[in-house]
Amino acid sequence: QRPVPELLAIAHRFHLKPLLPHLDGHAEFHILALAQGSVRLLRADEWTVRDVSPENMPRKRDEFAPPDEPERSLHQISGQPTRPNDGQPYLHGYGMQKDFQDKLLIDFLHAVDRSVSTYMKNLGGPLVLAGVENDLAQYRKLSHYKHIVEKAILGSPDKRSAKELHADAVEIIHEIRNEERRLQRERLENALNQNGAGQTGLREVSIAASEGRVDTAFVALDDHKWGNFDQPTHQLDLSDRSHHCTEDLIDYVAVQTILHGGRVFPVTRAEMPHGGEVAALLRY
Repeated sequence: QRPVPELLAIAHRFHLKPLLPHLDGHAEFHILALAQGSVRLLRADEWTVRDVSPENMPRKRDEFAPPDEPERSLHQISGQPTRPNDGQPYLHGYGMQKDFQDKLLIDFLHAVDRSVSTYMKNLGGPLVLAGVENDLAQYRKLSHYKHIVEKAILGSPDKRSAKELHADAVEIIHEIRNEERRLQRERLENALNQNGAGQTGLREVSIAASEGRVDTAFVALDDHKWGNFDQPTHQLDLSDRSHHCTEDLIDYVAVQTILHGGRVFPVTRAEMPHGGEVAALLRY
């Protein structure tokens, strides 16, 4: 989806660095469009969005029945939607209607959250909420999902298309990624300046990455360092060009960091901490 520069690399493995922006931050996220008249769960990345609403997720509050019976003193009102479990109509009481409606909303939101949390259990990632402030505030209080994004898309999502919600959500996700990148860069720079847990030398970072010691790496996406790194001897040889006996060592650092569970932030050379081609925060 992103444009990439022309490059010919001949090596014993694929050159993967152009794919790194797709792994920057959370590639996928979800949007919960929460309205009492319509509920949708959307799965998205930076470019695409699709509806993945679970079948058991309540779609409208008016069609949802709370799990317990309202008080016996409430009077039935004809023409109301019926409870799916017993076919009985909803009940409303004089002077108690607001309390009942509030309880119905909470039960409805609990049911939505159970469905969403179950669906998201094995996926993880950010969940962006869209809706009116009161509904969203109630949902945040009761939700069991731990990765709800603080910023939300405010306003009723009823008549907004998935594409429109997606555009707003992408802006929110970009803000999160940019803030996370800023914080990680700050951590790295502090490590480089103070406690020695940071490295910028290409050989030192290559050794650390191959040994699984890199927690976070910043790599120059628009730069190349052709050569060879021999892991057993820690010997690094540089070349002035790409040929069949070399590989991009910046790419090597990135791939090894990811393979060992580290995080990689691809940036331009001008954005690199301390101006090098690689910089790493070490685990030890």
